Amino acid sequence: MFAVTSDGVTLINVLALNEDNPPRLALRKGVFVGVVLTEKEKTLMSERAFDAASEIAAMISGQRRRRRPRRGRE
Repeated sequence: MFAVTSDGVTLINVLALNEDNPPRLALRKGVFVGVVLTEKEKTLMSERAFDAASEIAAMISGQRRRRRPRRGRE
């Protein structure tokens, strides 16, 4: 979905933009055609990724707590 180039430029896959006529090259299997994100878009992506990762971590933590045997009931 996203890529970061060796010089730090962040790209989004052109197919994620839901354009009516994506480049033909982007439709080939195994080919990534990226569009450079603006600074505002990179900030939004970073904030959303942090929120998503935090939610996933909380879910995993909650599942582990439920599976852990309680003291004295082992």
